[in-house]
Amino acid sequence: MNLYIGDKETVPELSGTANQNSGTPEAGTTVRIGNRSTSDRTFDGQISDLAVVEGILTTDQISEYYEQTMRDGESMYFDGAESIVDTGADIVGTGDVTVSAWINPSGWGENNYGRVFVNEKTIFYLDGANERIEFTSDRTTEVDSANNSISLNEWQHVLVTRESDGTANFYIDGKLSGTADQDSGTPAAGTTNLFIGNRAALDRAFDGSIRDVRLYNRILSVDEIEKLHSTTR
Repeated sequence: MNLYIGDKETVPELSGTANQNSGTPEAGTTVRIGNRSTSDRTFDGQISDLAVVEGILTTDQISEYYEQTMRDGESMYFDGAESIVDTGADIVGTGDVTVSAWINPSGWGENNYGRVFVNEKTIFYLDGANERIEFTSDRTTEVDSANNSISLNEWQHVLVTRESDGTANFYIDGKLSGTADQDSGTPAAGTTNLFIGNRAALDRAFDGSIRDVRLYNRILSVDEIEKLHSTTR
């Protein structure tokens, strides 16, 4: 048996003597978490992301699992029904902006159009029929990333730059996706607060996890976009 211990800042490393003998494995009774059947060994604290994996994980697999659970632990989960985050104001404006987020969709959201970011004029959302992400600056003129550029059940970095004249570009995992310099319409002021994961009517819920949502009041350069993708993974 080998024990690996890490924390929020450190990838788990081997702790203690390698290849210790924990005894001959025997069949147990009901698996209990946080206590034993006699209720006299209560854990005092929090436990999260407990997993039992069949087989022995390699060191690389342990590191990958750690990185995945750290990302999930910092994310917001949306249930595909009525979940929503209200930022309390509309902070998008009609000038140059860059919108960025990490998403891990379990499905395409309500009506196949789960919202990532919305103020009812500027809308950043999934398009399940074409497995891509779309954007509009005026609620009417829709532009999109490349077909099949978004995957379910994995983390991906999605970003759109929008200039004050509506010119938009999509970047998936740091790379341009779809046609360059698309016209997303004339930017219009939002008619609601800025919401994440749904719209005010609660009928376009995102299904899955979103983390590290960012709004910049300028157009990030390609180098900045690539760096943002690599440093926030």
